[in-house]
Amino acid sequence: MENISGTTRKIISIHLLVTQQCNFNCVYCYGKNPGPLENMDSLTARRSIDWLFDHSGTRKKVRVEFFGGEPLLNMPLIRETINYTRKQEKKSGKTTTFAMTTNGALLTEENVQFLKQHKVGTMISLDGPAQIHDSQRPLKTGGKSHGAVLSGIENIFRDAPEIISGCRATLKGPVNTNTAWEIKQYLWQLGFDNAFVTPATAPLSSGSGSRERDTAVRSALHMVEQDAALFIPLLRDKKTKILRRYRAGLLLLSLKRIRGKARSRYRCSAGRSSVAVGHDGQVYTCHRFAGMISFCQGSVFDPLPATPSKPKEQNKLPAPCLGCSANILCAGGCLYENMVQTGSPISPARDLCRITRKIVHCAREINACLTKEDVQFMKEMSLL
Repeated sequence: MENISGTTRKIISIHLLVTQQCNFNCVYCYGKNPGPLENMDSLTARRSIDWLFDHSGTRKKVRVEFFGGEPLLNMPLIRETINYTRKQEKKSGKTTTFAMTTNGALLTEENVQFLKQHKVGTMISLDGPAQIHDSQRPLKTGGKSHGAVLSGIENIFRDAPEIISGCRATLKGPVNTNTAWEIKQYLWQLGFDNAFVTPATAPLSSGSGSRERDTAVRSALHMVEQDAALFIPLLRDKKTKILRRYRAGLLLLSLKRIRGKARSRYRCSAGRSSVAVGHDGQVYTCHRFAGMISFCQGSVFDPLPATPSKPKEQNKLPAPCLGCSANILCAGGCLYENMVQTGSPISPARDLCRITRKIVHCAREINACLTKEDVQFMKEMSLL
């Protein structure tokens, strides 16, 4: 993949990989590093914020997401970076939205209060009930982690529910058709409206496909069907609280695009308006490519105007997607998923295609059932 194309863009979002260290030893982790695990230092963090502000041009709103490893292991740097960003906002006239993805075990009362103060949207990783989660996400020391995560979840739901972005579970290991759906229901029961369950992605070195991956994909397909089957009955019964669970999901996004709204040429912003910054200041297409030299687009220490840009071929819809009715949602899919399965970031991954087609198919079936009254109610709920 080329690093720089002929077109420059404004970067308005960065993932800051504030540490390579983690207190978990997840079986599917794609970021395992045989070398020393490093923390980002203060100079690199501050320069990353300056770099973002510089490369966002006249755009007034920018976004910073803290990532790892486990980002809360470097909480002192997160505090320092947020405080530095607030000072730079006053100078630049920009406003910053903060986010974080965490395993939840370090969501102490003190940490939660700071995240609440600065409105850091927090996505928590939890793989379901204890027997599943602990088998997939053990502590680095070898112990069980489920209890620690539930303790952190309790803290954030009690003290700062407004900053919870959602919960993400990963499917790995022996699963059956109902596993994904059961996990999603478990996350709902814990109180997460935005619950996401996705099959684990193999490391790039493993190549594509496996029987285990196929069963996980089948389980995800069943979950999509079950989720979609509930929508119309919930809508007709005006179950507003439960319907809120669909707001952040791909099913509702597909429905909006079918109805001619919220269209996009891209599945995500990776390498276009968003990049990741490694612990050493290197800039990557996205956080999943961190450490891969072929996806490095420079450094935050490079002089302006070295704005990273997406290769020209990635600005086009891949040929296999041109006649696909699901391209309204995926627009070619995830670059990393594609790379794992096909060896190319711009060749669509078969597994992701299967799931995306199912989501769009179910959204079309829902759309065919909508009455004028249904549409009006959805608009009142801001679902459309």
